[in-house]
Amino acid sequence: MTAGETKFKIVYHLYRYGPKSLSELAKSLHMPRQKVHYNLTQLIEEGVVLKAEDGKFTLQPLFTEEATDLYLKLINLMLDIADYLIIDEDVDINKALVRNFEYYVLINLPEVISLLSEKTL
Repeated sequence: MTAGETKFKIVYHLYRYGPKSLSELAKSLHMPRQKVHYNLTQLIEEGVVLKAEDGKFTLQPLFTEEATDLYLKLINLMLDIADYLIIDEDVDINKALVRNFEYYVLINLPEVISLLSEKTL
């Protein structure tokens, strides 16, 4: 499992099941505590995860629940599409899909902001 896949599993688990301690996450994800801790530290540095005073980890509240649902559905759709893409074997398909999505959003930022503004009104 790549680091990106590990991070995605942690983020998805926190989204789906709410705040968890390091031990709870490691047990639920069937991963060593050290691996989960390492990835949580990176996710905190990236601004994706927060550590609460009670020691539990939670997602940074950047999106509404509806927006997060749509984002996760989009990622799952992108992963489904990956089965039909022709990509060199040495390319990390998950990373390529996410990066392409990020580039699409950046290139089309005015349109994306406009669409998001219309949806929130």
